[in-house]
Amino acid sequence: MNSSDNWSFEEVSTGGLIENQVSMCIDDNGNRVVAFATAQSGSNKGGVFVATSGSSGWTIERIADTEHVTGWPHIAKGKDGRIGIVYNPGETIGTLTYALRGGTAWSSSLVTTGTEKCSIATSLCFDANDNPVICYGVNPSEDEYGIYLARLNGATWEQQNLYKGSRKLWLGNPSVISDMKGPIYVAYGTVTPGGNLLNEPSNEIRFLRIDDK
Repeated sequence: MNSSDNWSFEEVSTGGLIENQVSMCIDDNGNRVVAFATAQSGSNKGGVFVATSGSSGWTIERIADTEHVTGWPHIAKGKDGRIGIVYNPGETIGTLTYALRGGTAWSSSLVTTGTEKCSIATSLCFDANDNPVICYGVNPSEDEYGIYLARLNGATWEQQNLYKGSRKLWLGNPSVISDMKGPIYVAYGTVTPGGNLLNEPSNEIRFLRIDDK
């Protein structure tokens, strides 16, 4: 935290092989809520965790056990104050999981259960109806990739293909945001056909507006 131009640091978690990405939001009580994942290290199984700050320090919850996490977690808060998190547990290719905290209990559902390889990059927000919206990438083959949007409609996750390319690479993590009043906005990078990571004119950053239902 920055106070009078001086940065102070808090230790949230120690031990375990913490993955590269963490995600954070603020709950209705003004507490910081951090999502992170750890990989398996020796006999210590990895997992997905949520840490919440409080007056007596940080409280850490284990959301899921996993040998390794191929999808870095992303966390967001809905209009009703509940906290949601999306992650790919990595034990089954193509299995993307969404978990929601209501009070002190977590409930989860499978967003995707196919054979496509979900990206390590996921992004989560809530729409105007307080339903979760997830943006993620897939790599079904060596010559094809895509960016997808998943929206929860009742008890069913509806999938929408936003971009389908002829190369397996995409630039940057897809990001989805909403002010929970109107449209949903998505941004993602692509490598266009014939381009590559070093051919900058062929690379694009795309921005979409999706009118809410």
